[in-house]
Amino acid sequence: MKQFVLLAFIASWATLIVWSVRTFWRTSSDARQARIYAHTKFQCVFVILFTAIFLPLALPIPDVPYWLKSAYWAVLTFPVILCIGNLCARVFFMIVDPIQKR
Repeated sequence: MKQFVLLAFIASWATLIVWSVRTFWRTSSDARQARIYAHTKFQCVFVILFTAIFLPLALPIPDVPYWLKSAYWAVLTFPVILCIGNLCARVFFMIVDPIQKR
């Protein structure tokens, strides 16, 4: 039963990763959407790098190599950070665009 639950979690997380990449990691012909997607990608890459470098130091997993802990945290946080990055980019440009049009 534990193996089934683990496989179900891995399959659902892989589906979430694929969905978030297809939804948020793309280009657009619309200039505003292109800026939002570029901001999302930029934020996601740097937050994932920060997470992969520093989270294994803050939350250690005993008897696991550092590179494997980094990969674990990068895969675990990637879809969440990508979705949050898109939300933050939309809010940022929702605030900035009216100010720039003045």
